Parts: sequence; structure tokens; C-alpha cells
Amino acid sequence: MKYLLNNLSKIEEKLRSSEGVIIMLDFDGTLSPIAPTPYQAILPKSIKSLLSKCSKLFPIVIISGRSLKDIKTRVGLKDLVYAGNHGLEWQIGKKINCLPVSKEVVSSLLSIKKSVKKILRIYPGVLLEDKHPSLAIHYRQLDSSLLASFKKDIDKITRLSSNKNILQVLRGKKVIELRPNLNWNKGKFALFICKYFQNKLRLKLLPMYVGDDKTDEDVFCAFDKDITVRVGQSKTSDAKYYLKNVVQIKLFLKWFVATKFNKQ
Repeated sequence: MKYLLNNLSKIEEKLRSSEGVIIMLDFDGTLSPIAPTPYQAILPKSIKSLLSKCSKLFPIVIISGRSLKDIKTRVGLKDLVYAGNHGLEWQIGKKINCLPVSKEVVSSLLSIKKSVKKILRIYPGVLLEDKHPSLAIHYRQLDSSLLASFKKDIDKITRLSSNKNILQVLRGKKVIELRPNLNWNKGKFALFICKYFQNKLRLKLLPMYVGDDKTDEDVFCAFDKDITVRVGQSKTSDAKYYLKNVVQIKLFLKWFVATKFNKQ
């Protein structure tokens, strides 16, 4: 994994030799600093301004674990493509789409939601987020002395649905997510949206993706020959490059705008 800011000349060379570019980004921990609770996360005004400028040059896609409604509200830019729930739902222009989920999935999520609510009083600081059609259990503010028993209780609650392959359990940064167990993830959505824009623009686009968590690894693997960037260095990540923090995302976007790369 190479430090991106030390390799901008290589990135520019690759950009100049391509027909166009599409930039895809995660939100939490990538565009927005990790907040104590998901409701406190904000998009810095400087980054929002840079995204707006970039969107006038090439497609910008936000692929988040948040619900589609939530991520659209937090970013607040009209000319972007948004994908929520790790790509289960998305909006291109005015058209909203989502993958269908079975009644069994809905029933399992409802059952788990009720069970988790019952134990919340035992674990102060834990937040349950219903993202339709998924659940997120945030425990960033949970006292560390309760962590082991909390995880044990959550495992008991979710074991039946995961064993039946109804739901998939994803473990991220201080969050446990339950989502429909479909053959679909951020990587699959990223491949889909790249193909969409290549057909629309009739150009072979160079994909770039920036993310920071385990769910972003699906995209890093899907685009192993392209430009993939992880926020935070990791020996186990499949990303080719890394940036140290969210502040450096701003520097990278500023550089991108300054290169005035635009072939579309």
C-alpha cells in the first residue's frame, strides 16, 4: 500500500491516458470524520464545495452504509449519484431504485429489532438504527467493561437468522450491521454504476474509489487494476494507496480540481 500524496504524478499520468474518470467515495470516516454517534456526523463545508466542483467535471458517486435518505440529506448536492445501505438502494437523477427483499428478511429484521430494544437498557450508549432494509447497532459510546457481554448477547440474538442465511452480519468500526443476505455489496454496486456511466457517456472510464472500512474492501477487490484508496494505512487491505485521514481527502480533491482533468 503506497502513500497517495507521494504518488500524485503516477495518478495524473493514469488520468491523462484514460478517456474519463469516475470518482466513488464512502461517507463516514472518508468524507466525514467519525462522530460519537451517526447522527452527529457532518460533511465539512470545504469538502462539500470541492465535491460540487468535481461533479461538474466527472461523475461523483457516494456509496454509504447509511440509508439513501440519510446520505442524500447529509451531503446535500443534487448532481451526485447516491447509494445507501451499501448499495442496496440508489438514486440516479430523480430515479430511485432498490433491490427487492423477501418477507422472511423483513420478519427477521423486525424480530431482531424487538430483541435488541429489550437489552438496550442494560447497555447504555448503544444506539439502534433502522435503515430499512437493514439494522445498525452502534456501540462507540458503550463502556468497554460491557463490551464482551454486549457482543455475546448480540451474537445470540442474530445467530438464528445468520445461520439460516437470511441475514448477513457485518462488523465495522464500532458498529454491527444486519442486512439481507444477497449476492450484492458495495463492490457489486460500484461495478454496476461504472458500467452505467460508461454506456451513458460512451467512454471507458477510469474508476477511483476511496473508503475506510471493511465493507469498502469489496470495492478494492473489484477494482484491483484501478485506483483504490483507503483512509488509514492497513497491511491487510486490498487498496493500492492510502491517505492518513479525512483532512487529506480534502487535499486530494483540491489537487484533482487543480489538475482540471475533464474529458467528458
